[in-house]
Amino acid sequence: MSVAFVVYKLCDKNRLSTVYIEEFLNKIQEHDFNSKLFCVLNEHGINEKKFFDSTITNIVIDELEKFYSILSREEDSDKVENQPSD
Repeated sequence: MSVAFVVYKLCDKNRLSTVYIEEFLNKIQEHDFNSKLFCVLNEHGINEKKFFDSTITNIVIDELEKFYSILSREEDSDKVENQPSD
């Protein structure tokens, strides 16, 4: 729950608000955000006993940015596909 709280607090909700919920759910599952985040935390030696460390914020922000870039690429390709052709 502590990780979820940190992600919630650091997450840029404005960036996520432009994505349809179905797309968001598909992308978060495809990207496997939770597993990747916990893997990166583990690589830094962060677990439930060593959770409150200042590096956690940076790791969560980095993982969120990676996910945002995936959403942005998908959003850009949707815009191109929906443009009328000449």
